[in-house]
Amino acid sequence: MNTKHAFAAALMGFLVAAPAVAGDLKDELVAIDKALWSAWGVGDAAPFKAHLTDDHVQAVAGAGVVSGRDQIVAGLSPDACEVKSFDFQDINVRQLADDVAVLSYVATQDASCGGEKLPPKVYATSIFVRHHGKWLSTSYQETPIR
Repeated sequence: MNTKHAFAAALMGFLVAAPAVAGDLKDELVAIDKALWSAWGVGDAAPFKAHLTDDHVQAVAGAGVVSGRDQIVAGLSPDACEVKSFDFQDINVRQLADDVAVLSYVATQDASCGGEKLPPKVYATSIFVRHHGKWLSTSYQETPIR
């Protein structure tokens, strides 16, 4: 096989494999955010301890801004919020660098905190960093959609 053919074969192999890598990353990040949403609804701190950076910042529409994983975990309780249902649509992932990725989606929810109904539809953005081979959320922000 000449050099041109070898290069073409290698390039085709990369192009075929690249979407699978992107899909795997998307699946992994979506799974983390869904685990966090599920845990938030029942006050389970374990996923937050496992998937947030120490300096994580979250801005939840209708519930406020909290900085630091320990403060977020301290605010969790089974009675603080009720999440009857949630779903993600229009999911996108952009990998900005080898160890930085942005997950964005539209979330629909039937949820309330402190007796106050949260917006039924939000645009959510999670910024992830890879630390020691593990993806961790370092920032989460929601904007209500009217």
